[in-house]
Amino acid sequence: MGARDFRLIYVSVSLTFPPLPRFRQGAIKRFAAEIDNEHPFESVENRSDAGGVLETEGRRWLRIDRDGLEFQERSVEEGWDVVSRNAVDLVERARKSFQIPFYLVSEIIVRALSPVEPEASKLLQERALGVNPEQYQLLGKDVRGGSVTVVGTHEDPEFNWSVEIAPYLSDETNVWIEVESHPLGLGTDVDEGGDEDDLLSEGLHGTYKFLNENVMTFIANVLD
Repeated sequence: MGARDFRLIYVSVSLTFPPLPRFRQGAIKRFAAEIDNEHPFESVENRSDAGGVLETEGRRWLRIDRDGLEFQERSVEEGWDVVSRNAVDLVERARKSFQIPFYLVSEIIVRALSPVEPEASKLLQERALGVNPEQYQLLGKDVRGGSVTVVGTHEDPEFNWSVEIAPYLSDETNVWIEVESHPLGLGTDVDEGGDEDDLLSEGLHGTYKFLNENVMTFIANVLD
């Protein structure tokens, strides 16, 4: 398994910001119409004056509330550059449309699959988990294996992170990888003339680079 041998399957971004005034009637639908040429969604759900959800089933999901926003790319068919650029643009369009004065990037999640040999459960059990068969039997006779979770911090950019490596149970020729990052200090006050695009982009690309360079090298080193 090469250190860079993986396939993205999911990306999400969560933001928080000071509570907005209650949404005016039709605000979410008007926003969906504004972005439709660049970011089409199949359905729009209004949630009264509290916000709404835009969705393309099985692929893309955007929730906008009075105090937060979450974007999910649930089926990553395009490359990382396209996905991250879309996320940054959607957040910027929402910020301007709903006059969000300031936000923090509270969480970024990136999930991927990476091929392994032999099956993932056995490989993780033998190479990564210091648990013997007798100890597993304390949980029952049909224990198939386990996952590894590691937490830490990253600098330049700064973020706290959690990495989970687990068997991909629907196809155990792959391990399932999730990188969850919590950026430190990302966000800006619009009145100060900050560049939100650069700040969010930094968080996204820092997380992806950590997956690509650090996490995949760790997996190759531990499991090979």
